[in-house]
Order: sequence, then structure tokens, then C-alpha cells
Amino acid sequence: MEGNSQKEYAGLNTLELAVVCNAKKFLMQNNIQRVVNGIWDGDIIFWESLKEGEVKRARIYNKRRADPYCRLRIPKYQKVCEAVFLAVFLGLYYAVLIQRDMQKVTSVEIWMYLMFLSLLYDEISQFFDAGSLFYTADIFSWADLTIILIFFVFLVFRITGLVRHDEDMINASFDVLSLEALLLLPRIFSLFSLTKFFGTLLPALRSMTKEFIKFLALVVVLYLGFLTTFTMLSRHNFDFAEMSWILIKIFFGSSYLGFDNMRKISPILGAPLMLIFVTLTNILLVTSLISLLSNSLSEVINNSKEEYLFMFSTYVLEASTSNRLTYFTPPLNLIALAVRPLRLVLSAEKQRAMRIALLKATHFPLMLGIMFYVSYGTHLRWYTGAYLRLTLGEICSRK
Repeated sequence: MEGNSQKEYAGLNTLELAVVCNAKKFLMQNNIQRVVNGIWDGDIIFWESLKEGEVKRARIYNKRRADPYCRLRIPKYQKVCEAVFLAVFLGLYYAVLIQRDMQKVTSVEIWMYLMFLSLLYDEISQFFDAGSLFYTADIFSWADLTIILIFFVFLVFRITGLVRHDEDMINASFDVLSLEALLLLPRIFSLFSLTKFFGTLLPALRSMTKEFIKFLALVVVLYLGFLTTFTMLSRHNFDFAEMSWILIKIFFGSSYLGFDNMRKISPILGAPLMLIFVTLTNILLVTSLISLLSNSLSEVINNSKEEYLFMFSTYVLEASTSNRLTYFTPPLNLIALAVRPLRLVLSAEKQRAMRIALLKATHFPLMLGIMFYVSYGTHLRWYTGAYLRLTLGEICSRK
């Protein structure tokens, strides 16, 4: 086990080890956060040029020496590109659900499949670049994996339905696809998690979910015991499914259903057993669960700065763990996937030269946008802020 653990941690630097080991106190230190913020803003870079012999190494950004295309590796710009990609994916997703073609695969649906393939390839690349420990430390990685899993289920249902001309199967496929909105919409707004307020709520939600799952084991044990007893007592009036649904409703607050049906369950034992069940569920268990979740929330809120900085550091470091010189932003990574078979006939040097040429040809508009933002974004924000301050001053003076 020790040998396997050492292999998993091999190659990780101190900051990455701190994330994997949940060293939150270490990551919240001012000096550490200066480094993390430097990586986020691009003041600290790992790639300075796109050359075949370039080696990954941390260094201070020098505008005169650095290749402009290396700015594509900055986590801040990667996050923006990711949000735009997911927004386009969501637009195609809604278009497919609205069209809901029962006979054939439409052109819009094909585009959605290409976006999904791009997401899948990007997640696989991130997994191998970051490693399993570091990849799973990011809460949004789990969301992306769930999105991919749901999409695979949709594809199975969709293809099966079209091949068999089964309308029910096709309807089921679109029903499965509708589940993607549960994760795809929040995933787009993951940019808000980089702010302190929302960055604190997500760890709180994750902590409360863990506590709820643990508490749920006790609830299930008690529920199954009462379900068995009530089903046996009411065998002439309620079947197993009906009794299960009645007890679920009672647990979620409809205690009057229990008292209305207790005589039907058993004329003698129904009333005392139902009173015990309602007391345990609606008073003891629910109150205990609320108290447990409140304590969990309070603990996270009290350490809000620590939790936020840990989440922020996790994303920044995950975005910079790749040892690949060329990183293709989705959906442009499909171009890199298309030329990947050429690895069988090209040498390593020619492969790298080809990927560099492809990157510069396909990411030229993105590079221009980033350079424009770097050159004029600061001045534009300053002039906008000055204009707003002057306008507000005029309004206040008129009043």
C-alpha cells in the first residue's frame, strides 16, 4: 500500500500535495496565496514559449520573452473559455430537447454530440494530467463525470430506440437527457464559486450532504423495521408498495396520514405503533438531522475564508498541473483528437511541431482576445469606473 501511495503522490509539488491532503491551514497562509494568485493572474507561468524543447518550469512572467500563446494556459482565461464552451453546449442541448425529433438524428443533435465528445476528451486529458487524487479533489470534476455518465445513458437509449423504431425508448432517451439540466446549468455558473460568498456555500453544501448521507443510514434502518411490521399488520388492506409510500409521506411531514390509517393497519397495535413512528420521525429524527446540518453549516461558515481559499487553490493548481506543452481548449481539442492517429507514423519531434502549428492556427482569435484584454482591459475598467463615479456625483449634487 505504501508503494502505491508513493506512486500516486510522485510528481506533485508542495502546493499540489497540500490540496490532495486537505492542508487548508497551509494553503490560507498569505505567502502561499500570493503564489496561487500569481498563477491565477498569469504573473507566475510554467511555459514561456512554444518550442519543441521547452520544459515546464515555474518562472516570473516576462512580456518581452514570453510567447503570447502561452497566455492560453493561464487558469483565469481557461475558466472563461470553459464557461463559454458550456454555454454553447447548453444552447445546443436546449435546441435538441425542443426539436425532439423521433425519426432521425438532426444536424443540431450532431453538433451536440461533437461538443459532448470534446468534453469527454478534455476530462480524460485532465484526469491523466492531474492524476486521480488531484482530479477528484475538485468538486466540479464530479459534476462533469456525472454529466458524461448521463449522456452515455441517453446515447444508449437514443441509438436503441432509433434502430428498433421504438417510440417509447426514444421518449425515454429524451427524458434521460432532460436530467442533464440539473448539473449543466449549475456547472456554467461555476464562475461564481471563485467569489468568496459562493465559494463558501459550495463547501457548506458538500459538507451537509456528507452528514445527511451518514444520517440516512440510521433513518433507513428504522424505516425498514417499521415498514416490515406495518406491512404484515395491514396485509389485508395495504400492500408493500402502498405502505411504503404512506410511511414516506409521514416521514416528510404528513403525519395525519398515519393517524387516519392506523386503524386499518391494526385495530389494536396500529395506534401505539403509529404514534411511536411519528414521534421518532417527525420529532426526534428530523430535529436531530436539522441540528446536525446546522452544526455542519456553522463549522464551514466559521472557517469560510479557509474553505474558499482551499476551493480556489484547488482549481488554480488543477489547471496548471498539465505537463503537455500544447493545450487545446474545447471544442478545438477535437482537432488534436483527429490528428492523434498520426502518432503511429510521425516521430515525437514532428508530432510536437505539428501540434504547435495546429494550436497557433486554431487559437489565434483566442490569443488576440486575451492580448486585447491584457492591453486595454485595465484602462477600459478605469475609464468606466471614473465615468460611473462622475455620473453618480452629478446625480447626488442635483439632489
